[in-house]
Amino acid sequence: MAKKKSGGEEGFDPTGWMVTFGDLLMLLLTFFVMLLTMRSLDTAAIKAIFTPIGKGGGIGALLFPEANQTSGILESSGAQDAMLIVSYAMLSEIMNDGETSDVNDKWGSAENNYELYENQEGYVISLKADVLFESGQADIKPDMYPALDRIAYVLNAVSNDILIIGHTDKITPGRSRFSSNWELSLYRALSVHSYFINVKKIDPERFSTGGAGSAKPMTSGESFFERQKNRRVEIILKRQK
Repeated sequence: MAKKKSGGEEGFDPTGWMVTFGDLLMLLLTFFVMLLTMRSLDTAAIKAIFTPIGKGGGIGALLFPEANQTSGILESSGAQDAMLIVSYAMLSEIMNDGETSDVNDKWGSAENNYELYENQEGYVISLKADVLFESGQADIKPDMYPALDRIAYVLNAVSNDILIIGHTDKITPGRSRFSSNWELSLYRALSVHSYFINVKKIDPERFSTGGAGSAKPMTSGESFFERQKNRRVEIILKRQK
């Protein structure tokens, strides 16, 4: 009569090794998927967008796409891999990239022509209406085209949708073809919108445009300088939903 096996061998599971083997297969599969993903990355495109800052590396400044000069006006070729602006710091870095006295003579500096800030809608390039238009008018001054060209260059290099909103002070337009502040603010926003899509050829599907009149002032508007600050056209790079 055969002897029984010892009690220690009665609970042995001959298929237990399959659990460890299955874990090993999953790790190998994950490893090869990771290798395949890294191989498919377009490193040339990544390098075209970022460049290290300082010796420590890290995220760098956006490199604008190559541009062609035509009759002294900058023409952007657009970016294949546009950057999504997700902070005020990113917008500020892009707008200030390459600032020199020569560039500012052509394009205009932030101090003279625009301000940068952040609001509920997104990241704002605020153009000063007094330097962009004649009083009570909505036609862009020709000498302001280079400033808009600089902004168009940035818009072509990012992927955010764009909202353009015109604003006025609370003083009713005097000798003007516009009957209200709302109408004036709307037509000023539309002039900037038209320049970007018709002259600079930016995708019109990226844009929304409107006028707020004097409904959303930056200041109380009691003094001349406060009213001047309220007169503006905001180009807003919208937040990602």
